[in-house]
Amino acid sequence: MTCHFSDLHLRLSRNMSGTLVQAVEEIRQLKHALGKEEHRVKDLIQQLNKQASRVEDLFDENAVLRQKLGMGENEKVDIRDLKMQKEATLQQLRALNALLERQVCAP
Repeated sequence: MTCHFSDLHLRLSRNMSGTLVQAVEEIRQLKHALGKEEHRVKDLIQQLNKQASRVEDLFDENAVLRQKLGMGENEKVDIRDLKMQKEATLQQLRALNALLERQVCAP
């Protein structure tokens, strides 16, 4: 009986040791992944802060221009024509791009 117990104890110790090694390795990998994610989050926060600063600048510029034009803060500006012009320009550029691609790819 002692022989069987020793054998069982030895196998159990080896199995637990292997499991422990696997757990330690998994923890190491998770810590590494966490570090990468933390770095990515910091980068995203920096980008967000830059964009927020840019939005604030645009808001201030808008306020100055409205003041120069004698417009109130809540007065609407009709930008439909501007949007239509931009869309027309984009469509023209896309058509030109497609034409150039066909010319380049033609045999």
